[in-house]
Order: sequence, then structure tokens, then C-alpha cells
Amino acid sequence: MSNWFNHFLLVLQPMLPLLFQALSRFATTLLHSPAASVATILYYSNVFPRDARLARFVRHDIIHNADEYNFFYFVIILWRCIYV
Repeated sequence: MSNWFNHFLLVLQPMLPLLFQALSRFATTLLHSPAASVATILYYSNVFPRDARLARFVRHDIIHNADEYNFFYFVIILWRCIYV
């Protein structure tokens, strides 16, 4: 492997537990309530229409607990970039 890739892995290694923890919370929430999770991601990425009937699917508690569900922010920002 090249030198820059080894350096990248050394920098990334301390962050892996945080990444796996965030990813496991994201997967657990997505598997536990898939409709609400997808609706929340689409709502905060401004793809979901602002309708009162559809807004009941959105779980605002996922976004307001940012320290626990920070992978949701990553997916929302990624979806905003793709959907533009």
C-alpha cells in the first residue's frame, strides 16, 4: 500500500468506534421503524412535501438527539447534495 493510505488509516482508526456506533444506531432505527426513518430523512432533506397528513410520519426526536443520531445528519446532507 502507498504511504498516504497508511497515514489515512492511522488517522481513521481512532474514529472507527464512533462510526460503528453511529452506523449501528442508524441501522437499528431504520429497521425498527423504516417508514418513520425514511420520512424523517426525506423531510429534513427538503424532498418530502410539507403536508400535514404526511408530517405525522416524521420523527423529530431523531434529529433533536444529534449526539446520538449523527449519521442521520450525514445521510440528510448527502441526500440534499444528490437531489439538487
